[in-house]
Amino acid sequence: MFQALSTLSEEDLSFIMLKYQENYSTSELETHFNLTNEELEAKEMKILSMLKNNDKVKVLNKKK
Repeated sequence: MFQALSTLSEEDLSFIMLKYQENYSTSELETHFNLTNEELEAKEMKILSMLKNNDKVKVLNKKK
């Protein structure tokens, strides 16, 4: 999983860590990244889509 996450930009990785590991609320994320709720949703979808289409993640899924 580290290899897949290492392909993300520093900002995208920060977003994932704050949202899913640190449990930042939507309002906290909006403030931290200076984005609207709609922009946050688009950012999240973009990042998750990149991870879903990442060959390193596909390898992890096959190992399960």
